[in-house]
Amino acid sequence: DDKHFHKDVREMDGREYEGKVDVLVWGFPCTSYSIAGLRKGMDDEKTGDLFHQGLRILKQCKPKYTIIENVKGLLSIDGGKTMELIMRDLRDAGYFCHYEVINSKDYGVPQNRERVFIIGFLDHEDYYRFQFAPKQPLNKRLKDVLEPNVDEKYYLSEIAIKGFQAHAERMAER
Repeated sequence: DDKHFHKDVREMDGREYEGKVDVLVWGFPCTSYSIAGLRKGMDDEKTGDLFHQGLRILKQCKPKYTIIENVKGLLSIDGGKTMELIMRDLRDAGYFCHYEVINSKDYGVPQNRERVFIIGFLDHEDYYRFQFAPKQPLNKRLKDVLEPNVDEKYYLSEIAIKGFQAHAERMAER
């Protein structure tokens, strides 16, 4: 339903969903926290405040559970102070939280992709019962899941490749 599609989280009123949502799954842009990004954290003028927007909606709709995902760099930025603030803000909102770095390759996906998952619970008993899923062996390789023949339209053009390379060089100079 279009009325539940929100173009800008800053304009969303989470109170509309109070008592109607059991789990809120969300994240906020990782570029502010990623090692590949500028690591401005919450000081990033464009996206740094989006954690607070998600937190506002979480407080407004009060789901039983929340799952938040971001890059591993979230743990190390500002010597861990940002993560401490996030955990404090979630606790102040009434959530008991666990967090862990999870790598997709440890769950059967042939990709090395580490992400931080924060799992929050309104009920402290649910919090104490929770455990992250045990790791699974990786039985597939990337070539096992890729299509053998891919249409040329999915490949980057030479112009696009040069643009990405120029951007990477500019970022390296900073």
